[in-house]
Amino acid sequence: MHTWALEAETKILNHGKFENSEKCTIEDVRCDLLQKADVELSKGQDEIIGKIKSYYEQGEGHVELVESFQQDFINSAKSLKTELLNSITNKLDAALSRRNGMMKFEGIKKTYMDTMEKKVLDLLKDCREKKSDMTDSMLDEAFEKMWQETVSTLSYTVLQPQDIMTRVLHSLRNNLQSKGNSMTESFDKVKDLQNQGHRKFVVHRSNLISKNWNAQKTKRVEEMSDNIINICWEFVKTKSESKDDYDDTYISEILKIIDKKLKTHEDLKLNEDFKLSLKLYICGFASREFQKIHNQFIQENNPRTALENFKHTYHSDFIGLYHEQDQCSKKADEFTRKCLKPALERYVTENLGMEMADKMVIGENSAIFRSRTTFQISVLKNLLDEFKFETYFCFIKSYETFVKDFIFDKIKKQFSAENRMIKLEEKLLNEGTNEMKQAIEEAEQDPKINDIKGFIKTICKKLENKLVFSKDDVDKISRLNDVNQKKFIECLKCYVNNMDTCLKESFQARDFQSKIDCLETKPQDLMFKRVWGCGKQCPFCKAPCEAGGEAHTKHFVSIHRPKGLGRYRFVNSKKLVTNICTSSVYSNTSFKCHDTNDHWRPYKEYSKIYPDWQIDPDPSTEASAYWKYVMAQFNQRFAEKYNAKSADIPSSWKDITKIQADESLK
Repeated sequence: MHTWALEAETKILNHGKFENSEKCTIEDVRCDLLQKADVELSKGQDEIIGKIKSYYEQGEGHVELVESFQQDFINSAKSLKTELLNSITNKLDAALSRRNGMMKFEGIKKTYMDTMEKKVLDLLKDCREKKSDMTDSMLDEAFEKMWQETVSTLSYTVLQPQDIMTRVLHSLRNNLQSKGNSMTESFDKVKDLQNQGHRKFVVHRSNLISKNWNAQKTKRVEEMSDNIINICWEFVKTKSESKDDYDDTYISEILKIIDKKLKTHEDLKLNEDFKLSLKLYICGFASREFQKIHNQFIQENNPRTALENFKHTYHSDFIGLYHEQDQCSKKADEFTRKCLKPALERYVTENLGMEMADKMVIGENSAIFRSRTTFQISVLKNLLDEFKFETYFCFIKSYETFVKDFIFDKIKKQFSAENRMIKLEEKLLNEGTNEMKQAIEEAEQDPKINDIKGFIKTICKKLENKLVFSKDDVDKISRLNDVNQKKFIECLKCYVNNMDTCLKESFQARDFQSKIDCLETKPQDLMFKRVWGCGKQCPFCKAPCEAGGEAHTKHFVSIHRPKGLGRYRFVNSKKLVTNICTSSVYSNTSFKCHDTNDHWRPYKEYSKIYPDWQIDPDPSTEASAYWKYVMAQFNQRFAEKYNAKSADIPSSWKDITKIQADESLK
């Protein structure tokens, strides 16, 4: 659906540029596209659910062992459909807002440009009717006089920048209304965001989190906060690189990111004051950047400024028309450079991330990314091959960050080899160029087209589902021309071929990282979503949940780790614990932690503290040879990091070899 969603977004962004939009409003287009998306996604959902039910009905392959997960699988299919539809809805809503923002200016600019075009043509007629030829300096003087007189008669709508900080604050207020009265009351004391988001975010134990937290748990909150802040900053950075106006969907998306990340860390039991302080901090720096985006947009799209920017083009066309110069090559070059080339570059950038992700699934890394299980095994094997304590510690402590870095490294290695990224860019470039050439050929054969203006708009119309064009540039090139259509088409074909060559050369000149930075849909993010799951970790040993997606009712782990790797230690001896969760919940032992308010609770009653987790009691289950080996080798190092004493490692663990640890993963 990614390609479909991109084409739907492109259709909205081009709405009304090349045809009369009165018969069908942009809102109608959005509704129609969303209905089609819902139909297609429903078909996919029904197909998946049908296959799930068929599998269970056939009863093959020890189906009874996974009988309890049937509803989870069905829920995952439904969740996937909902997730994709929400993603498409957000994408189209953002496109709708962007297009509406531009349409406000386009109407005013068109009025100015129509007026100026008529004045230029009138001036051209007057100059040609003079008995003596006019020199360029005389033409310049006449043009400047006409320009100033015309500009003085135009009524300008002064565009005042909006207070984005106030809009962000309003969006934050709406977000907090569903979070409880205590947070709303605290927020009422905030008058503005001027003092928010400066310097580094600081976690104050005294008033932001429970006072009985220790330094290690405070450190976890700091790491979580830094991660959320970095993700939001990257989002803001991406938006600042576009030429679009600020839209309230920007801050709404940021608040969704924050809420989602906080939800995955519910085990930290963060209080409302902390959550509010984090949101205020992020909204503070985001609002300032969004204000810059808005101000820049107002400046660049101010109708008066736009008209002044077109002055050189009007002047050049006026001089060329007076001297009856051949403008075919000039106009074809302008159309290629200012319209086709930017649109094609955007097409490559919009599609490259998904194409790379697709290649990762079918290329030499396909075995790694085939499923969450194969991915986990690959990560563990990679850790074993490197076998450094700091790497293991990072894996356990900052699982999400580690996984993202691992995925990015795999992507970089695959696409840096054999010029694969360049080849993929060239593939997309060829697709876009071929569609351009086809559109040119079809427009050339259309007998209804009798001028360059109609020819250019026809090409843009034929490509409107694939490429986004700047209406200003298309209009500017289409005006004031007296061009031979056949010769223009010949020149255009030549320039399109040259453009293709130049873009391929530019692809080869840029490095991998700069290309990735320019992608709005990054391959590492797509792959991360594929293998990440819900992101929850076992409350005792920190092993990641293996259930697919976010729709499952219970989190579970097939192979737990020694609990000492998750910081658990005996209260009296302070030694790290070597037993695992499944045996603990079978035993009569107890545990206490922040989640129990430091009160002892039987392991058998773990579900009362962690109702979302399913840890099946099993006295015979032991940690895998892999984790026995890791803990035995790094026992002292983990103890030092966790401010505990080293565990009493069973002698049998010390006999496990690296080869045996590796074999246990198979």
